[in-house]
Amino acid sequence: MENRRKLLAEGPDTAESFQASLAHDLIDKCWDGLTRADKKGWAEAFKGIILSPRFLRTWAGIDVFESTLEVNHSDGRVVWEFQPSLNHDWRRLKTFIESRSIDRLI
Repeated sequence: MENRRKLLAEGPDTAESFQASLAHDLIDKCWDGLTRADKKGWAEAFKGIILSPRFLRTWAGIDVFESTLEVNHSDGRVVWEFQPSLNHDWRRLKTFIESRSIDRLI
């Protein structure tokens, strides 16, 4: 309870950073428990998602060509916010993924 109060007092950015850290740790633990075949299946799925701009836009609200993210506000508004490095970062990731086999990615 004390940690929760501390995070709330430090603000939403600190709380979000802490949440991301916990999520990363959980994903690492889950990944470490997978068989090699399961890891390959997940890697193929993630590769398919990352390499599909249309899917990224409709499923995740990420428009890699316009460098925008769909943001849902608490008042119900939905806006697309510009993220300057998004297109560049996605292209770098795309090139990295395309240049490696799944076995090298896991």
